[in-house]
Amino acid sequence: MVAQMLACLDAAEAYRKLTGHYPKAKIYRRFLNLAEFSFDPTKWADDREKEAIKQLAMSGYPERIEAERMIHRGAMQVAASRLLGQHTQEVLGDHELYMGAHLLKESLAVQNVYWRRRMANEKPVPDVDADASAQPEEPDKG
Repeated sequence: MVAQMLACLDAAEAYRKLTGHYPKAKIYRRFLNLAEFSFDPTKWADDREKEAIKQLAMSGYPERIEAERMIHRGAMQVAASRLLGQHTQEVLGDHELYMGAHLLKESLAVQNVYWRRRMANEKPVPDVDADASAQPEEPDKG
């Protein structure tokens, strides 16, 4: 993500050197809009897949993805706003970045609880080393 932000800043600076000014705000808005990438997976799912989606939702994973998107959007808004000298928009980007970090922390806690419960409910895996150390019985020579 940081590499992408730096590439964006480098591209804007190269554009300024060529044209004498930075790209217009509408160009940044067009490329920073991530809303078009969201979708509802239950629209195409059968009952078995809906159950898997339900389990996934309980795991905290969707919130983690949303948190990462919020962090990305906030960071990109901060970078673009600094380029354009728009302090108010920069503050909004800072807020979204902070809220994304907060949501990420919460989602990781949910994931931790979810996976601990899942691991506690699963059957233990047999210990392979214990089976290998057992001595085979000798056949009866009688």
